[in-house]
Amino acid sequence: MGTRRRGQDQRGITLIEILVALAILGILSAFAIPAYQNYVKKAKMVEGETAVRDVATLVDTYYLDTDAYSDDLATIGYSPMPPLQYYTIRINLSKSGSDYEVRATGNLDGDVPHDAWVLEKKTDGTKTLRHGCISKVNPKDKLVGKIVYGCAD
Repeated sequence: MGTRRRGQDQRGITLIEILVALAILGILSAFAIPAYQNYVKKAKMVEGETAVRDVATLVDTYYLDTDAYSDDLATIGYSPMPPLQYYTIRINLSKSGSDYEVRATGNLDGDVPHDAWVLEKKTDGTKTLRHGCISKVNPKDKLVGKIVYGCAD
């Protein structure tokens, strides 16, 4: 019985070569997957910012036409095409009726903090757009807690 010798014309990949290739793929994916997820989240965030700006423009236009603000999205003519996928919009009017706030909230990645865009218009006409997150949510998916500005979902 003879021992088998590997001839010079035999080709193949060794186990070490496969393991090195898998290690390289693992290292690359450790950086690529989180970067991709962050990219997708930022792309979704554009929907909220754009919706808040569009609604604020419609609220101002409605005011110019009627000399009153409305907190009803249908009344001001807001019906985005295609419909919003990630955010819900709400208009909050001040008691004086001269200030308003447009708020877009959404859960972009399925975790507890919710993303929030807030555009506030003051009596003097200044508008402030801010971005933050809401960290507390009750079981019925109602947002509770204050918006913490400067953080992200």
